[in-house]
Amino acid sequence: MSSTKKFRKSEEFGKDLPQEKMDSFAKVLQKFFESEAEDAKKDADTRTPDYTALTDKANRVDFDFSLKFSISAIDRDAMRRYHYAQLKGMEAEEKGMWYPANSPTLEKVWIINNDTASHEFIASAFEQMKKDLPNLKGWQKENAEKMLKEGLPPIGQNIPVMVPQVLHEHFAYLWQSFKAYEKHLEATKGTDALLKWLQEDGPNEWSDSVEKIINQYFAARHEIESYVETEKAWFRSRRDMPGKTKADIVKEMWKYIPEATGKKAPPLDPEFLAMLSKFPASPPHEMNHPWGTASKLYKAEAIDPFGDTYLLGIYETKEEARQAFDKWNAEYEKAGKDMRVEMDQWAKQEQAKMDSDATGQSVLLKALEEARR
Repeated sequence: MSSTKKFRKSEEFGKDLPQEKMDSFAKVLQKFFESEAEDAKKDADTRTPDYTALTDKANRVDFDFSLKFSISAIDRDAMRRYHYAQLKGMEAEEKGMWYPANSPTLEKVWIINNDTASHEFIASAFEQMKKDLPNLKGWQKENAEKMLKEGLPPIGQNIPVMVPQVLHEHFAYLWQSFKAYEKHLEATKGTDALLKWLQEDGPNEWSDSVEKIINQYFAARHEIESYVETEKAWFRSRRDMPGKTKADIVKEMWKYIPEATGKKAPPLDPEFLAMLSKFPASPPHEMNHPWGTASKLYKAEAIDPFGDTYLLGIYETKEEARQAFDKWNAEYEKAGKDMRVEMDQWAKQEQAKMDSDATGQSVLLKALEEARR
């Protein structure tokens, strides 16, 4: 601060700058202001909106407002199997035991060689399959019927065999365990007794293990399948009982409590019975409900142009699902046509208003153009 005061008191403070320095400084200021003016003009151009952009885009784009149909299968049997398998698994775990995996999912893993030497044996196997077909059940019958329908392949065309995925994974793991044990004996130079066991008894151990795995798998699978079929049969067993109410059903059930428990049943609450007496024993919508009786159902959905999905319902057949979409789509298209007519009328009215005030439009556009400069 002191140096500034000294400079102001000196003779140098009162002298003018040389003309050449003044000219040089003026050029610098001129370039600075020119650059700022160009930047300001560019900013003004970018900030100015295109007042007809939406109209122009609407005229160029033909937006597809149609609905798309989506259908997906709901495997109710698979849901039931999973439910009962989980229950059995938890029950076994509480007892410190293990419940075998039992999924019926098939996997194409084996190929039967159908060369000239093997063809005669395969043909005899097909003939035996025809004889055994009436005695087969479930997935075995379905696979046999499919193979017989496709017929005996010609010589040279190998036959793929579908096996349960669970068994294939078990066999693969078991084989890896045997091979790992064999490598371990070789690496550690196992005793002659172990090596002898591996060579002589190993194949028997393998076959015994495979047989055990197969028996456990099919036992668990048949048990779970019996629960699935029992559940569907229970839902199908419901009968129409005209004139009776749910109160009558409870009274009938109450008679069997002493027999089932060995104890006298407590008296029923009159208010509770009065409430149940208002409901019929077998409402029509509860009779043979497909969610309880069907093995497979179909979910129908409609997808709008913006990706939103609307559930139309769950049906027993694909045809019913398609009919539901067609009916829903007809109403949607009708509503769309009505809306387009209304929008067209509104647009024409607004355009007529704008056209009638052409002078005002030109004045407004001119003012906006001048404001940009």
